[in-house]
Amino acid sequence: MKEKEPIDLRKMPADINEIILLDLLAFIEERGIKKHEILGDTEDMRYIELVSNIFNDYVTKRGKDITKIDIEKAEFAKGDEFDLNVELIPSQRTKDILNSNPKLKDLFKIMLGSLKKKRKNSGNIMTPSVIEDFNKMVDKVIDVIQTKDDGKFKTFDDYLKIKSTNESLLPNAEELLIEDKVLDYNNFIQLGKVVIEADVMDQKIKNPETGRKVKVSSAIGYDKDTAVYKKAKEVIGGKEPKEEEKKLKGLSRINDVIQKQINDIKDPDQKENAEKVLKAMETINDPNASDEKRKELFGELVEDDIIKKNQSGSKFYVDTAKTGLYRKVLGDKSSPASIVNVAKDYGLDNIDKESANRIGKKQMTGAKLFGDKKSKTKVGVSERGVSFDDVNYDKQEIPSTEKLEKIYGSKKEAEKAKAALEKYNAIVEQAQSAFKDQGEMETLSAFPDTPPTTPENRTKLKDGTADIIADGFKKQFGDKKPTKAQEKIMNDFKSLKDIKDPKEYDEKLMATTGAMMLDPYMKTGAADVVEMVSYMRELNKGNNVYMPAASNYPLGDIISISPEKIDYEKDSPEEIQKKIQLIMAGVEARSIKKGAGGASASGEKTQLSEYKEFTNSQGQKIPPKETKDDLAKMSDKTKMYSGIFDGTAEDTEKTANEIKDLAKKYDFDLNDPDYIKRRDKSVASAIAYVKKKDPDIDEDDLKAKYEAYYNLGNVYANTYNETVKSQLFTNEVWGVDKKTGKATVDTTDGINSIAKLKFEFNIGFTKTGRPSNPVPTRFKNTKVEESE
Repeated sequence: MKEKEPIDLRKMPADINEIILLDLLAFIEERGIKKHEILGDTEDMRYIELVSNIFNDYVTKRGKDITKIDIEKAEFAKGDEFDLNVELIPSQRTKDILNSNPKLKDLFKIMLGSLKKKRKNSGNIMTPSVIEDFNKMVDKVIDVIQTKDDGKFKTFDDYLKIKSTNESLLPNAEELLIEDKVLDYNNFIQLGKVVIEADVMDQKIKNPETGRKVKVSSAIGYDKDTAVYKKAKEVIGGKEPKEEEKKLKGLSRINDVIQKQINDIKDPDQKENAEKVLKAMETINDPNASDEKRKELFGELVEDDIIKKNQSGSKFYVDTAKTGLYRKVLGDKSSPASIVNVAKDYGLDNIDKESANRIGKKQMTGAKLFGDKKSKTKVGVSERGVSFDDVNYDKQEIPSTEKLEKIYGSKKEAEKAKAALEKYNAIVEQAQSAFKDQGEMETLSAFPDTPPTTPENRTKLKDGTADIIADGFKKQFGDKKPTKAQEKIMNDFKSLKDIKDPKEYDEKLMATTGAMMLDPYMKTGAADVVEMVSYMRELNKGNNVYMPAASNYPLGDIISISPEKIDYEKDSPEEIQKKIQLIMAGVEARSIKKGAGGASASGEKTQLSEYKEFTNSQGQKIPPKETKDDLAKMSDKTKMYSGIFDGTAEDTEKTANEIKDLAKKYDFDLNDPDYIKRRDKSVASAIAYVKKKDPDIDEDDLKAKYEAYYNLGNVYANTYNETVKSQLFTNEVWGVDKKTGKATVDTTDGINSIAKLKFEFNIGFTKTGRPSNPVPTRFKNTKVEESE
């Protein structure tokens, strides 16, 4: 495109009017003019109605930028008879705009005097070709407003005396907020010049059919068989689409565009994010995909700050810097209904507006906030148990059922107590196994070398952690001034140290955490901060609490142990359970992390669970140890997973047959027609996804692998859920009560309530076809009574 010479607005103010008319011309062509949007009875009434509608939309779309221009009054509007009496304008929306900013009166008068007046004389901006297009637009306006009544007007006052009775039927201009500008007003106001942006999508090209120049970003939204669309594709380096591709519509067409743009992306991080967008959109467009899956993938894009919304939630934008995709690739004027519906299901309130600012993902992790504040916790392993900071935690002798019945008064309570004692011992055994070759454990600590084994140290550690959280948020603001509400949240974390009563402390901590989770800027830090909040709550209970520095620590996010020894003659089953806990913390409402939490590898979940005897439909009794061994084979990436993806076609087939044997053993029907339909659809989608990365990959080989893998994950999750007896970990799912503003936490105890598993077949595949995460599953908290 030929670069235009900058126009000095300070010397040529009249050119501003021509710039506005040029911009109006482009805006109106994008917006369109239709007869059904005006209902007046006369031509004059219809004209005022149409101008008001266009004015409302134009001013709202251009935002504050248009108000900064010093408009030179048009010649026709200089007479006294054309003074604008706002109160006589029939459109309430127009009156509100003009009353809020009187400078826009001149803009309204320019539009009123120009939109049905053909121009003859050219200027610096209104060149002969532009005038030709402008006059065509005037013809359209006249055609729309014309009625059988040929009444004319002579003064502006004549217009304003016409009344309108259809105000409520006018289009809502709020729907058009946060759009691209045809001209970059910020630049020419600040610099006193108009500079056409050199960015490819902002370049203008000549429409071969009309001769008028349009933006490339607008042209690629035209029908694919128009000349201007083809020319736009040439500018951005795209190829002419094949005949069969021209039939694509809606989200299918959008996905086609995304894939073409991905092919041109060089940056690996951008490409990875762009592929996440494509995967989510393909799932949304898949009629066989579940609503839960659509919502989950869309939520991940929101969480990663890849997608944001417009003012009304009718249109969604992609972050170009993160994806390399065109900002409005999800819809130039509005997003398809399928995307909007998923967004509504997910919760529009959970999606930031494009102009919104918030903390970046993973900026508030413990590793970042604590930095080098780490302790080397001394760990010992003996035959009877383990020790942390020289405090011993030994396995407990479990009394007979009869003795427990006498103590607890009923068989049901006795069984609960026995289960709690067995769980305690199992946790100790897991710790013995985890630390047998280690003499220490690295933990995050506000005050290194301060063991949480005394009341004074626990207080010091929780107060120090609160300060670290507050200071971490303060750092995120940088030079930006926090709001009063945000200042209060940070101050409330720091002032927790002034509260001595444990109950009052916990209430204040939950209220402050809730306020953080509701704040638009701070809420993205909540997914990481709740781990620290959980740590503080456990310290506040008087427990010896450790927060492992490793993010994938095998025993959980937090280890909490009561300093009090178990006394089963005094402790209730619930109190026994709380004597030692391995806590896994996550956040719900995937504006942070959806209820089930993020998908993760299943091996540790298998090892940190205990199982019951399973009797299958053939009457075969399968002991708990055998079940655990089978689950370990299915969840360990070095076993069945490796057999599918690391060997030959014969290895894949052999493993597939082993999975079928396990399915039969644990009563999972792989031949169910509905299951086969779901599997075939998921496998086909995954193959299509991988083939876009590597068109030459062996599709038959991939199909065999994916069918076996899909069966593996589903047999594993079903077997686990049917046989799990207890879990050695406590699963916390954090949320917020919007009525009270307080944080909430749904906690399993591993016995009466457990976290069930859901296999996630497709969380991404590499170019070679391997899953991004071996046998990934998500948690969903469930009461035992409901699960049986």
